Amino acid sequence: MTNCSFNVLTEPMLRIRVRGEVEKKTSLPEILALLSSGEELLDYPGLRFHQQHAWHAFLVQLATIALH
Repeated sequence: MTNCSFNVLTEPMLRIRVRGEVEKKTSLPEILALLSSGEELLDYPGLRFHQQHAWHAFLVQLATIALH
């Protein structure tokens, strides 16, 4: 049995598309850093249409908590 752990804080496992790049995997803190730097994120290829609002709300709430 393998020990498989996933950590969105340290492992690049979330897929994003940024202008000028095709697609890359990144961690959650890197996504927040990109959004706060003004980098234009095109989309999150792993999300379905009905998940987009919840993901956006999660990122906004997480950024608010981090800044507070």
